[in-house]
Amino acid sequence: GIAAMALLALGGELLGVGLGWISALSSPVSVVSWFMPFGVAAGAFGPLVEALGGPGGAVEGGIKTAGILLGFAGAAWCILTTRTLSGEARLALAFVCVVAMSPVVYPWYGLWVLVILAVVGIADGAAMSLAVSATVFLVGVNLLEPMAVVHSVASGLPRLLVVVVAVVGILGVLAPGLQGLAGTDPFRALRAPRHQFSAARQPPA
Repeated sequence: GIAAMALLALGGELLGVGLGWISALSSPVSVVSWFMPFGVAAGAFGPLVEALGGPGGAVEGGIKTAGILLGFAGAAWCILTTRTLSGEARLALAFVCVVAMSPVVYPWYGLWVLVILAVVGIADGAAMSLAVSATVFLVGVNLLEPMAVVHSVASGLPRLLVVVVAVVGILGVLAPGLQGLAGTDPFRALRAPRHQFSAARQPPA
């Protein structure tokens, strides 16, 4: 353990980045992503409470922290559950929990999840529809990322407009897939019999 830490510190010095990345781990409680549920909630309710004379900063920080804790709790449950799931499926679901509940992520975090799900296999139907919709949505957000829109919507009406657009976009793109999964067992999508998968993804005979 000590040797690994020493190598990590040495590598950081050689690359010129040191250990400054450790402080960057606090980003999830200092900024928000406008396309993530807890990010939208924190960015909307925090300023609203502050405008009403309340502790807006505390509310925003509390929402972000709650999202992070829920994400880790969900990930732990996915790893420790007694359901019949492969190790890859547990990893994919745990990653989904952490990413979905985090108040700030980069779009490609979600795309990494889809890569793991592709290895596990996704059943045709609502689960596949949601995966495709999520891919389209995240790619679209990724294309907008270089514009650094967040720096121009610090407060006021522009922030409200961004929140509204984000909510409408999320519901419009992802809602059909989520609706199809409503009331079903989401784990079944990751442990379906082989014949339930798309023929296009079947290995050649």
